[in-house]
Amino acid sequence: MKKPLSLKSLLMAYADDLTIITGRPRDSQKVLDTTGEWLNWTITMKAKPPKCRALAAKVFTSGADRIRWEPHSTKPFSSFDPLLLIDTKQIAAIGPLSLELEDKFKFLGKFFRFDLKDGPQEALVYDSFLLRLNTVNLDLVNGLMKAWLFQFWIIPSLAWPFQVYDFPLAFAKTLDVLTTRFLKQWLGLFKGADVGLLYRSRENHGLGFTKPSLLLKQSQLIKLHLVKHSQEGPEGNLRKLHWNRLAREMKFSRRWKPGPTLEEAEAKLSFETKFAGQTDKKGLGHNRYIQNMSASTARKRISLGLAHDHDRKAELHSMTLDQQGGWTQWRENAHPLDLKWKDLIFLKNSKIFSHHLNASVSCLPSPNRLHLWGYIPSSKCPLCEDQKCTQMHIFSSCLTALHQGRYTWRHDSVLKCMEHILTKHITSHNDTKLPTVKARLIKFVKKGGNTQSKSQPLPRHLLISARDWQCQFDFKDDSFVFPTVICITSLRPDIVIWSCATKTVILIELTCPSEENILQAKARKSARYLPLLNLIQSNGWSVSLFLVEAGVRGCLSFSFAHCLRQLGLQACKTRELCKSIQTVVTRCSYIIFQSHKQPKWARQQLLTIR
Repeated sequence: MKKPLSLKSLLMAYADDLTIITGRPRDSQKVLDTTGEWLNWTITMKAKPPKCRALAAKVFTSGADRIRWEPHSTKPFSSFDPLLLIDTKQIAAIGPLSLELEDKFKFLGKFFRFDLKDGPQEALVYDSFLLRLNTVNLDLVNGLMKAWLFQFWIIPSLAWPFQVYDFPLAFAKTLDVLTTRFLKQWLGLFKGADVGLLYRSRENHGLGFTKPSLLLKQSQLIKLHLVKHSQEGPEGNLRKLHWNRLAREMKFSRRWKPGPTLEEAEAKLSFETKFAGQTDKKGLGHNRYIQNMSASTARKRISLGLAHDHDRKAELHSMTLDQQGGWTQWRENAHPLDLKWKDLIFLKNSKIFSHHLNASVSCLPSPNRLHLWGYIPSSKCPLCEDQKCTQMHIFSSCLTALHQGRYTWRHDSVLKCMEHILTKHITSHNDTKLPTVKARLIKFVKKGGNTQSKSQPLPRHLLISARDWQCQFDFKDDSFVFPTVICITSLRPDIVIWSCATKTVILIELTCPSEENILQAKARKSARYLPLLNLIQSNGWSVSLFLVEAGVRGCLSFSFAHCLRQLGLQACKTRELCKSIQTVVTRCSYIIFQSHKQPKWARQQLLTIR
């Protein structure tokens, strides 16, 4: 008995598309014959030979093979026409002379060439990417909306090509150049500004845009991870292809290697999973240890780890910049600006946001900068004639601007914004009833019984113990005398909150320094009010002092939110007030900078946001 023919084929059916992969042309023909018979049997379906394509390749070792199959190139390994038929009609082969569309055939979103090279597809992806950028650029929406379209429309269009094609990293870097140029134009960012501002995470004082080169690396790693951990198992063909590619890429020395990068990322992920440390204030053991992590979770963690590494490299690059990297020195003292797309795309004046971006990397056109760039002959300050009029000099160090009340106007605008919220909060707190403190008793539960639901714990903040709180705010045009019931002093903190029933006083001192000088301002104010604290305590009062700082760029110190929470404000109210203060400071600094050439300062109404 003749041994039956063994056909090993991989069939992938997507709707009406069918892929047949075999090792020899005659095996493919047998599968096609059987497929044609089955389609004819159904009566309702039939094959379409004009839309079918065949692709075959082999190593030609003899002249007889070349005469029989007619290879498409003179190289030993070449594609050829396998001469396949379906329904007695020939299937066109993918080759240099058989296709009209530039010798390419598209299947499941990927173009196939007769030589199986991805290089010619780079031009198609590049042209498509540039077309989308120009389409958005010509639209009439503002620059921030164009940046939103880039992040959520243009970048996702690259995800599939980057995953199905093995593009080199150099190609993605050419897209990085286009991306940076258009984003800087749309956001009004200085051309020479550090590009890390665009691609760093928002926790690192960046904008969090996706870099095409980073997307390419993530897509390639995801593809290799899918191949390595396929359902075929360790002895499958896909796993063997993965190890062959890994061995080949290990020999590379200059180009980026996806295979070894994936191995390093998986090893790092395994270590982080087994020896996970605490990265927040949650207790030990809060996150359950995942012993068998799913493949999809692993891919997500690997992508996030790769993005974190890129973020870290951009941060290290900023540290090497003398002026534009100044944010790395004060980032641990202040929160980054609260940037949300739903707020950015509806900004009425995008120039204020551009002003903040350029200020964060010290690229505003100050006289000192313009002098370095060769636009003006001198770097003197137009107001105080200081020899070096830098960006920070205009924001917080000009003596003439200080005496004219420009900085006081910004300070009082922030204080006015706080007055509206704090006065309303203290009034509503005084209207509530004083909670009664019950003795805490241990309640035992019998075996098999149910525990009673726990009551909500009382909120813990400084105002909880009294209902007769009073407050005063010190403005330049509406100053006050320190409450004499507490003590006699000439000092006037910006905010004084006190309760005569509990003899408790809360002092809040607001400062608007440059972000670089937050720690110095805190030390200066602390030394100034130390005698006042001792005097209040000697009169039998308990006192709490909060030193809060609002940086001239709009970044608030960490003590700001802590102070508001200690006063009993809810988390949502705290975020709302901090966001309003950031907006007020940014707008005031924008006006101060724009008017630094005007010798006179007219009295301005306090800027508030409701």
